[in-house]
Amino acid sequence: MRPNFESADVERGFFSRHWLKLAIAICFLGGSGWWVGSLLLEEEEKIIQEKYYVAKKADFLVTVKLTGTLVATDVVKLKSELEGETTIQSIIEEGTDVNGTTVYEIKVGDTIQSIADEQDKDSLAIQILNKDLKLDWENLPVGQEIEIPGTLLVELDPLRLKERLNTQDIAVQKAKKELNRAQGNQETLKETTVLALQVAENALEIAQRDLEKTENSTVKNYIQNLEGLIENYEKDVALAEKNLKAYTRLKELGFVSEVEVLREESLKAKTLHHIEMAKVDLEAYKKYDRVSLISLKQLAVKEAEVNIRKTKVKNRADHSDANSTVYTARKTLELEQEKLTDLQQQMANTKIYAPQDGTVVYWSEHKWGRGDPIINGARVHRGRTLIKLPKSKSLKVEISVPQAKRSQLRKEMRAWVQVEDITLPGTLSVLG
Repeated sequence: MRPNFESADVERGFFSRHWLKLAIAICFLGGSGWWVGSLLLEEEEKIIQEKYYVAKKADFLVTVKLTGTLVATDVVKLKSELEGETTIQSIIEEGTDVNGTTVYEIKVGDTIQSIADEQDKDSLAIQILNKDLKLDWENLPVGQEIEIPGTLLVELDPLRLKERLNTQDIAVQKAKKELNRAQGNQETLKETTVLALQVAENALEIAQRDLEKTENSTVKNYIQNLEGLIENYEKDVALAEKNLKAYTRLKELGFVSEVEVLREESLKAKTLHHIEMAKVDLEAYKKYDRVSLISLKQLAVKEAEVNIRKTKVKNRADHSDANSTVYTARKTLELEQEKLTDLQQQMANTKIYAPQDGTVVYWSEHKWGRGDPIINGARVHRGRTLIKLPKSKSLKVEISVPQAKRSQLRKEMRAWVQVEDITLPGTLSVLG
């Protein structure tokens, strides 16, 4: 474990990543007691005189001198977040003072690309930095404040990300097209199902009216027509009988021939035959045709009622299919969009910007660590720390305390930190 000494108000210029010699003077209260007695014999004067001294507890100074490293108390570690392994295309020079994130207010006519060009930043990095604002980047709101990334620190090789981004963008566009088609079919289906139900209901209404018409008009009119025809035929028979009597008398008187009498007899016979046929037709109609006709009309009504139920069931099934298609298309789009967003995030991860002001320090791997030095062309894997970005206004000293000295140290002890020819006061803050 390594204890940390903190120094408040250490000036920015004192920061160094190299080992510095420092003297730490630690004063603590310890005491010991002892008894001292002395008996002095004065042989020359031959006088025996006894003197006593009382021991008292008192503070004494114990100084432990150690060496350590002067580091910043506020350090941001910047890592490679790119998937897999890649190489460093470019990296800012160590020791460079850099600027962090800034705020930009959107003006009239601004677009994401114009802002990126003006600020000399990657447009995708700007969008990802401000993703929590949920802005419509095609229609930027004037007066809205957005964050602009800081100084570009590292550029990593994007490998095949551009090609994959283009391919995935095409997949997203196809998914959007499928969703739009599914939603369009769904809207069309809504209109179609409404119309289909209206047609079925209209067919039922027509069938019911046709049944009512058949029962109350068609059948009655046909029966009344036959009954009226029979009645007319009976009147014709009565007239024929009178004519026959008249022609028979005229025949006896010699005014008409036998043929005229026979003609009247034939007319009467025909009329009687028509009456019989009409009566038979009326009886058959009442017994058979009327029942059959009404049954057909009733069946048409039932069929129309069943068709309405079938239409409703079909409409529900069609709506369910349409909803399922839209749901599937929407989920597919979401999945493709997530893949695109992930690739966009990966592309943005190829550029590492300073999140805060500070001084660039390359990350040093331990001797047992793996990885190439932090230089152009070096291979790096995901999660590897590349840069430390400390704020140098507040510093601390990290020292290694020998085991034999640890028992003499306690937290909150006073300490003096010597940097070159300057001595600064401090406090033992952490004792691990």
